[in-house]
Amino acid sequence: MLAQLLDHWGDTCTDRESSISTYRTDAKIRYAEIMLQELRDRPGRQGDDYQRSHEEAFLYHLYGAVDAFLHEVNTHHQFGLTEKEVSLQRLQQELTKSHKASPAIQEVVRLGQPSTGLLYRIQQWRHQATHRGGTPRTFYVGGPEDGERRLTDPATGQPASSGILDEFAAAVAEVKATILSLRVQLAATPP
Repeated sequence: MLAQLLDHWGDTCTDRESSISTYRTDAKIRYAEIMLQELRDRPGRQGDDYQRSHEEAFLYHLYGAVDAFLHEVNTHHQFGLTEKEVSLQRLQQELTKSHKASPAIQEVVRLGQPSTGLLYRIQQWRHQATHRGGTPRTFYVGGPEDGERRLTDPATGQPASSGILDEFAAAVAEVKATILSLRVQLAATPP
């Protein structure tokens, strides 16, 4: 299945505007990966400005990949919304108005629900990191987890079961796979 998705990755662009939208989505994922790699490459003090700025940038770009994908939906369905007009809510309105269905948009909505996970979780991390006071995390001092830092769920206050870099790596892999899957769904949907 993954091989089919990867083969399809480059086949979703049929015109210039679509190519630009696809490139932007892919760029946001690459930027998140760069931030993650720089965090891995630079050991240092826990919670210093370098680390915090890279964590915030990682979350900003990772969530931005989903926002960028919405532009791919706008282009595919030929809604003609401007860059500033594209949002999940506005795309849903356009789909309703034009009596169209979009499994890709339905999936984005599902993934944004608190009980579902991925997009909601990334959104909450990003909001906490960029608007509310820094990346939500727990530091461990002493004991078997000494030196660990883990993301903290902003809703529950509970730390993740693995380190922050492992959580970030899993999140970027999940976003990449999700975007690939969404593109397959979008390509199978009539404009």
